[in-house]
Amino acid sequence: MDNRAKGKKPIQDIKEFDELRAQAQGTKPDYDQAMEGFLDDLRNQNPGQYDSVVFHPADLKKSSRIADKIKSDYGGNVNEVADFVRGTFTADTPEQLLRVQEALEEKFEIVRVKDNIFEPMGGGLRNFNNSIRMSNGHIVETQVMPQQLWDVKGPSHDLMEQAQDLKRAGAPKTEIEVYDKANRLLQNGVVHNTADRIFLTYNVNPEYKANNVFQ
Repeated sequence: MDNRAKGKKPIQDIKEFDELRAQAQGTKPDYDQAMEGFLDDLRNQNPGQYDSVVFHPADLKKSSRIADKIKSDYGGNVNEVADFVRGTFTADTPEQLLRVQEALEEKFEIVRVKDNIFEPMGGGLRNFNNSIRMSNGHIVETQVMPQQLWDVKGPSHDLMEQAQDLKRAGAPKTEIEVYDKANRLLQNGVVHNTADRIFLTYNVNPEYKANNVFQ
C-alpha cells in the first residue's frame, strides 16, 4: 500500500461504465453544493480566516481518460474509478490548508486520503487527495492544495498526463522522466520562490517536520 495513503482503496458500488457515469452525472450537482456549503460554514464559524479559500468545481472527467485508466491502471475494473466527480480547495497559507483538510475529515465520510503535500507524487504534485463517499454512495475526489500550485496546475497537469500516456504506451523510462522532471521543476520552483517554502517547512504541524520534503 502507498505509504502516503490513509484508509481503504476507494471502490464504487457500481461495476458498469455507463451506469457509473450516469450516477456521477447525478451526483455532481449535489457534490458541488455540498462543498460550497462546507466552505460557507467554515467561513461563518471563523469570520475573516477563510475568505481567501476557494472551491474550484470541475467538469466530469472525460470518458476517454477514464477508459484509459480502467484499461491500464485498474485492470479493467470500472468500480475502481473514483474521480469522475472532482473538485479542489485552494488555500493561501498552510494553516488554512491544514484546517480545511481537518474539517473535511470531520464533516464527510473519507474513504481514503493521500498526503501528497509532505510526500509529493513522482511528478512533484503536492496536495491532499481525498476520496469521499457521498450520501448516494458515489465516491468523489476532493483535493486541497496551496493557491500558488493551483496557479500552475494547467501546465503541470499537462506534463503529468503526457508522462502517464507514455508510461501506458510502454515508452522508455528515460523518455517518461523528461516530463516528470519538468513537472517537478515547475512545481518546486513555484514553492521555493514563495513564502510557502518557509511556511511548509517550519510553520506547519510539528509532526510533519521530521519528514520535511524541502530538506
